[in-house]
Amino acid sequence: PAEALPLYAELMTVLETAPWGGEAYDRQRPDGNMRTYVFGKHDQGMVIYLILDDQRRVIVLRVLWAG
Repeated sequence: PAEALPLYAELMTVLETAPWGGEAYDRQRPDGNMRTYVFGKHDQGMVIYLILDDQRRVIVLRVLWAG
């Protein structure tokens, strides 16, 4: 939805500068490179992403919005 776009853009800036700030996707592997990040004024969005440090890349796998 249109209301999510500016919030998602802000999140992309966060992922570019501090991708390891998200929560581990697999709680049994807290240092794993697959992460989640909740965003939005009321935490209505969540992104699941993969960090590829050797390539200096972050790949967004899924974006969920409950608003």
